[in-house]
Amino acid sequence: SKDSFIDEQLKETGSDVLYEIELEGSLLMIYVLFEHKSFDDPMTPFQLLKYMVRVWELYIKQNKNTRKLPVILPLVVFHGQEGWSIGDRFRALFQCPGYMEEHIPDFSFRLYDLSGIPDEEIKGHVMLRALLLTFKYIFSDELPRMFPKIIRFFKEIENSTRGAEYLI
Repeated sequence: SKDSFIDEQLKETGSDVLYEIELEGSLLMIYVLFEHKSFDDPMTPFQLLKYMVRVWELYIKQNKNTRKLPVILPLVVFHGQEGWSIGDRFRALFQCPGYMEEHIPDFSFRLYDLSGIPDEEIKGHVMLRALLLTFKYIFSDELPRMFPKIIRFFKEIENSTRGAEYLI
């Protein structure tokens, strides 16, 4: 999807992309939030909920007669000096007696903390690998050692048809 759902004031610390796919006859939306933070933010689940509601609002606007909403699978790609420690559930933001829990909306999100992913498991298009490795090592003392490998990825991109677009 060409749309972005991030707040204007957060555009410098995050970016997003929304994919729409059909799965077993149903529309599934995969919302990927790239967090450019050096720390884990306990309000990330709340940010995700706001973005998900914006996606659904746009869907309703574009599909006026709908009676069902598409499922959104939220993914968070995080890179920070410390690992992610706040969990992956919206419900964790609330403190309440157990008998009130049924009134709390809840969802989980998939978290990809780059600090815990071995380099050889970072796969995909050369641009994605270059970007994710840059994110992974940007705060690390190992960046000087990894820099030549990352630069080689950018060289591959430069030689591709859309290389200039990617680099920009």
